[in-house]
Amino acid sequence: MKYWRATNIYCRQILLRADKQKPMKKTILSTFSILVLCFSAQVLAEELKVYIEPTTITQTDHGGKGYSVGDIVTRHGRVFLEEGGPVVGEYFTQAQITHIYNDQKKDARFFVMEIGLPDGEIMTMNFTQIDSGPIAVEGHKHRGVIVGGTGKYSGIKGSYEKFFYYNSTKARIVFNII
Repeated sequence: MKYWRATNIYCRQILLRADKQKPMKKTILSTFSILVLCFSAQVLAEELKVYIEPTTITQTDHGGKGYSVGDIVTRHGRVFLEEGGPVVGEYFTQAQITHIYNDQKKDARFFVMEIGLPDGEIMTMNFTQIDSGPIAVEGHKHRGVIVGGTGKYSGIKGSYEKFFYYNSTKARIVFNII
């Protein structure tokens, strides 16, 4: 945050000096100031790492009998800020099978997730491809987008990466918040 404030003050000083300059120099200084602000915003992406562990996994057969398009897997469980640390919230996920590619032994799923943290919730969404089967397996990882949040996370954007481990019952999620 200190870096952002220093950059902001520096850019304001450039713009104030630019007001007193000739038009061409003013344009160059203004453009430079805007570029500095844009690049400094990229540096400010905040990384938040959480760990999740399900308490309930539910598989619902909505399509044809057995494993098929339309089936839904939901998970509900605990959220930790460090592996083995205290519980700080709860999470909900829902994955719905949208395509089964038998020749490739892969599925495509629509996936949404809500991570409840002490200061608000983070909502995500994506389409992901996984090895065929009713639930994701150990070692599976996918990426998606942050679509918003509540509380402290209201209006956020960014991306995330989710990685399943420990017999696919636990996962690490790294949020890159802009």
